[in-house]
Amino acid sequence: MDVEELNDDVKDAIGEITNMIAGNLKVYFTTFGIDMKLAIPTSVIGDSYRTSGLFGASRIVVPFASAGGQFWVELKYMLNN
Repeated sequence: MDVEELNDDVKDAIGEITNMIAGNLKVYFTTFGIDMKLAIPTSVIGDSYRTSGLFGASRIVVPFASAGGQFWVELKYMLNN
């Protein structure tokens, strides 16, 4: 799909891809007896922004580069004991 602008359709598509990845992670971790709860993914587009949530959560950020520019995928998680 050619993308002309970063609009709601693009954000929805990114959210759906995120749901598929997270769902597969959940199934994978279940095989090790780890129960994972998922939240609704959020797509943020812009040059300057701030996010918050999950006080005390660990964070993983993976940078990507494409012909259209850079983007990051961030995962915040908490392990329940």
